[in-house]
Amino acid sequence: MDVYCHPFTSGGQEIPITEAKLAELITLATNYSCGEDFTTEESGGIPLNWKPYYEPGSNFIKATTLPESIAEKIERVYKMSPSKKEEMGKIARQFVLDNLSAEVVGKQLEAIIDNSAPVQWNFDFSFTQRDPNYKGNDNLPNLEWVIDLYLNILKVKVDANDDGVKSWMTQLANGISRQQILDFFRSVAVKENQENVKLEFNDILDPNDKGRRILFVMPESAGDVFISTSLLPSIKNLYPNYNIYFATKPEFIPILEGNQLIHKILVFNSFMENLLTMEGHGSNEGYFQVAFLPHLGTQKIFDYQHNGCDKIQLPLFS
Repeated sequence: MDVYCHPFTSGGQEIPITEAKLAELITLATNYSCGEDFTTEESGGIPLNWKPYYEPGSNFIKATTLPESIAEKIERVYKMSPSKKEEMGKIARQFVLDNLSAEVVGKQLEAIIDNSAPVQWNFDFSFTQRDPNYKGNDNLPNLEWVIDLYLNILKVKVDANDDGVKSWMTQLANGISRQQILDFFRSVAVKENQENVKLEFNDILDPNDKGRRILFVMPESAGDVFISTSLLPSIKNLYPNYNIYFATKPEFIPILEGNQLIHKILVFNSFMENLLTMEGHGSNEGYFQVAFLPHLGTQKIFDYQHNGCDKIQLPLFS
């Protein structure tokens, strides 16, 4: 090889150019980004001309190397004398040894580290459990209210300059409700907890009511969740000594808050739709004595076992 030609669109450090220089080759490279360092006379390189274009979305400047420039510079090298090629090749290699060797770069990094002040930073990267049950402080102005949600739901400290805060402020100005934002924060909290905190299902149930639990599942929608609460007085009347657990999706939890018949609100998970898992079968003792799944009640889906604890309100005999 007599010459190495490397046109590119962008690059922080194009390693093949460095390798070519170490092999004592004249290097042609696009005179953009790292090419500005590798195409100088002192580096044993020759620049290739280019025109800009812009990356869709980010508008990041990219380079289109001109074909006529490639042809012109290759022809220049072709016409060089062997001694000139050898001279430029040695310059190229020495440039890498003088500027890019481990010893040179290592010393630069050592100087940066040695001259830096001690870092005051908490390197504890353990996950902080989110709080999807936080209701927000409606007495706060919009800006402080959003920052408060970040802190108390997502456990993140932000200020008015945070891009997320700015985005929410814009959406509030455009008419989005606080409840919509609160629901979004809660759903994110639930998702992040599920991804990072591996809890056994029993861990979220009251340990003191084992054998006295009822599960009522209604994942969605707002109307169905609200209307289904009309069944709770009847259930509590039939099972006065049992605690009612109501499972729904995070965005519908506010509908249930304050209902005194509900012992605890659970975030819905699809495994709750398996009646035998919830009520138990075989060696699995289950989690609830009775699980009501009214959203699944069809002729095709088994949902009436209830461990023999079922109580019928309709008179079966006259």
